[in-house]
Amino acid sequence: MAIKKLSKEYFDEICDVMSYDRLKRYRELLSEDLWHTGIVFIPYFVIQEASSMLLPTIQLVEIAMRNRIDKAIVNYYTQNYIGKQPDEWYFWIAEDERTQRAINDAIERAEKETKYTAATHGDIVAHIQFGTWISILKELNKRDRYA
Repeated sequence: MAIKKLSKEYFDEICDVMSYDRLKRYRELLSEDLWHTGIVFIPYFVIQEASSMLLPTIQLVEIAMRNRIDKAIVNYYTQNYIGKQPDEWYFWIAEDERTQRAINDAIERAEKETKYTAATHGDIVAHIQFGTWISILKELNKRDRYA
């Protein structure tokens, strides 16, 4: 079976929509004759499919990590009482303004999702984004190192 070339206009349009910069990586793998066929899109879609199959696992790892981090923070401040509620650490733990702003955004999102009723501890923890957890850990590590 012969592989037909796509018209230059059609191929360029697809590349434009799909992002030529992303697709040009595959050009090195294909001969010039194959480049202007639809074959160039096959490795792209295979990689996209493989990536999407990993997403549920990555999400579960993220959930497990954030819940473990939360539990460790609560346990630490329960054992080392500093005059603040350990299970409300998200109100007072961040010293960095950007980190606290990100936590406050998470609290607002949690409250909106619960129809502006008091969001539970779990609701708030679930809405803290992964990058914010990294910032929290960096702050705690820095504090611990210089304490």
